[in-house]
Amino acid sequence: MNTEYSAESAPEGTFYAGMAGVDLKQLFISPTLSYKLNEQTRLGVSPIYVVQQFEAQGLENFAPFSQSPEALTNNGTDTSTGFGVQLGKAMQLTHRLV
Repeated sequence: MNTEYSAESAPEGTFYAGMAGVDLKQLFISPTLSYKLNEQTRLGVSPIYVVQQFEAQGLENFAPFSQSPEALTNNGTDTSTGFGVQLGKAMQLTHRLV
């Protein structure tokens, strides 16, 4: 997801701080393994690996509204990673209700 506002779009830019915009990138890798335990029950597991990057620029005029004005904008790209797991179970409770 990316937004970019040029300084030419309004006097001195959209937010009066020159060129402005944000850039958000996300990557999720989640291979899934499933197993049919019996005719009524199925089990699944998915390990999850995530990488995310975020960058904001040209938002200086919003600094008075921020708890950390010095960390709001023009600080380059921030990267974070994470791991997780998703477990699932599907059961047929009755012949009419799955």
